[in-house]
Amino acid sequence: MYLSALSNIFSIKGRINRRQYLLILILFAILAGSLVSVTQSQGAIYFASLFIIPSQIKRLHDLNLSGWFVLLALVPGANLLLGLGLVIFSGSRGENNYGFPPHLAKPEEK
Repeated sequence: MYLSALSNIFSIKGRINRRQYLLILILFAILAGSLVSVTQSQGAIYFASLFIIPSQIKRLHDLNLSGWFVLLALVPGANLLLGLGLVIFSGSRGENNYGFPPHLAKPEEK
C-alpha cells in the first residue's frame, strides 16, 4: 500500500490517504533537511517542496476536491489551513469523482 503511493509519486491522478501523505511528507522533510545541510541553501527546500505538490493534489482528490485547491498554498494563512486540512480530514468513502480509495483501487487504476 505504501509502496504504491511512492511508485507514482509524480502522478497527479488518483487518490492517497492520510497515512500515505504523511509518509511522503516525512520522507521529503528528511530529503530537504539533508539537502540543506549539504548545500547550505534554501533553494534545496524549494526543490524538495516541488515533489510535494502532486501528493497534495492526490490528497485533495481523496477529499473529493479539485486539485486546483493546491493554489491555496500560495496564500499566506490559507496555506496553513490547507496543510492542516490535508492531514486532519479523512477521505471520502468509496468511489468519488477521482476514483476509488487507495485500498480499494482497481488493478488497472494503480
